[in-house]
Amino acid sequence: MANSAAATAGHGRGKLAGLVLALLFSVIYGIFLSGGLMTEHIQLGGGQLSDEVANTAYTVGISGSIAALLTWWLQVLVAGRPVAFRFVFAFLTLAVLFLVVGGILTVMHDYLPFPGKVGATYQFSGAQDFYITLVQGINAFTQLFLSPLRLSILGLLPAGALYITMFGPRRD
Repeated sequence: MANSAAATAGHGRGKLAGLVLALLFSVIYGIFLSGGLMTEHIQLGGGQLSDEVANTAYTVGISGSIAALLTWWLQVLVAGRPVAFRFVFAFLTLAVLFLVVGGILTVMHDYLPFPGKVGATYQFSGAQDFYITLVQGINAFTQLFLSPLRLSILGLLPAGALYITMFGPRRD
């Protein structure tokens, strides 16, 4: 009986440590993504950061944080698989979630009324209109990284997947 109580107490600490590690990783990953995008903009001759670039970097950071956290938790699905399988799963999940969450945040920023936002907001006429707008937001967010090619972001995606593979949930 005493052994099961000790095992249960250790298991609770492990879950709490995993939660703290996942939260810290997602925050740091978001900071790296937005910092990489801003640095790349400045190095490519962009000069000062405009409001548009700052908003894009902010969106990239938040979408990267959310995608990293969701990928960490979804890693439980493949926790007992080999390392290569976990890496491919983490990479694909992180990349897809990053683009989808970024597209959703882009649509929210463009179409939802925020305090202090000047201008009319868009009214969706139905589910199809919302879906088309969402797909356009995801496409716009994806094109941001493909034209011109953002090496900082494309380099951080496999790095994040490798970190999740090595330190994320797994069953040995």
